[in-house]
Amino acid sequence: MGLFRKLAVKLMDDDRRLRVEKKNDKHIPEFLHFNIERHMPIVDVPTRRGYLIFPSIQSFDRFKTNRGSDINNIDENGMGIPLFLIERQLLTHGMTMLDTELTYKIYKYEIKKLDEVPPYGDFEIIAQNANFKVYKYVYSKIYKSSKLSQTALQFVVNEDKENASYMLHKREFRDMDTCVMNQNFRWHVRYSPLENDHYKLALLNPREISLTDSPSVKLQKKKENLTKIDPYDAVIGHYTSEDKDILPGVIEKDADFVVGEQGSEANLGLSNVPELTQTFACQALVLHVIERQKERKNRRNRHRNRLMFDTQMYGTAGGTF
Repeated sequence: MGLFRKLAVKLMDDDRRLRVEKKNDKHIPEFLHFNIERHMPIVDVPTRRGYLIFPSIQSFDRFKTNRGSDINNIDENGMGIPLFLIERQLLTHGMTMLDTELTYKIYKYEIKKLDEVPPYGDFEIIAQNANFKVYKYVYSKIYKSSKLSQTALQFVVNEDKENASYMLHKREFRDMDTCVMNQNFRWHVRYSPLENDHYKLALLNPREISLTDSPSVKLQKKKENLTKIDPYDAVIGHYTSEDKDILPGVIEKDADFVVGEQGSEANLGLSNVPELTQTFACQALVLHVIERQKERKNRRNRHRNRLMFDTQMYGTAGGTF
C-alpha cells in the first residue's frame, strides 16, 4: 500500500474502520455475544522464518523492549512472548488436482510452571527461569488441495485429523469461507481498484450459501433464497495491514488481527487466550502469508515489465536508439 494511501487510511476513525459488532441478538449464537476486542499484531522478524502473532499490542511492545532476552522477567501471564509462528513449507512437487500438500506449519508458544506437565508430543524449550518454562511445538499443520475451481486449506490441530477445519475459496476469488463451531463464516475482502487487503471476518446469514455447505444444503438454500438477503449477520473480526509500520526496522509490525471476545477484559499475555480466538488467529496468519506472497509476485512482475520496457526502448546494453 502506498504511503499517501496509508496516511489517508490512518485519518479514518479506527472504531468505524475496524469495528467488531457487539451484538446479543437471539439469532446470533451466544458464543459470539462479544463485549471486548483483542488486538493482535502480526510481526515480521527478518532473523526468523515466517511471521509471529502476539496476543496483544502490549505484549508485542514488551517483546520489542526485551528483544526476547529478558528471561528472568517471564511471569505466568507470558507478556512479551508471541502466541503463534507460521512457516511456509517447501512444496515437494508441482500441485495437481489430486494432491494434498503440507503447505504451512503453525507453531504455538506455551508457558508453564516448572512442575506442570509439558505439552504433549515433540516440543522445544525456548526459555526458562526459576519459575517457568516457555515451550514451542507444532500446533497446526495446514494442507492445501485443489479440486475443479476450488482450493481448500485443511487445518489439522494437534494431529487431530478427525476434527480438522477448512478454509475454502474459489479460484480467481479472494474471499475465504470457513465453518467453526458449526457456524459458517467468511473472510470477505471488498474489491477496490486500489491495493486492499482489509478482510472482514463475518458470520454468514444462515440462508447464505457457503462453500463449506454440503451439496444437499446448497440445493436447499438455493430453493429458499428467492429474494436478495444480506449475506452477513455480524462482523466479528478484521485482518489488515493498513496500519503496518511504515519505517523499516529489525522488528516491525506487518499487519493486525482484531477479534471480538467475551469477558471483563482481554488477557494481554500468552495465558488464557480463548480457543475461538486461537482458531481465527491461525486463519489470519494464513491470509497474511497469502497476501505477502501475492505482493512479492506483483513486485517481481512489475520489475520484469520494467526490464522488458527498457530493453525495447533502449536495446541491449551498449546499444542506442
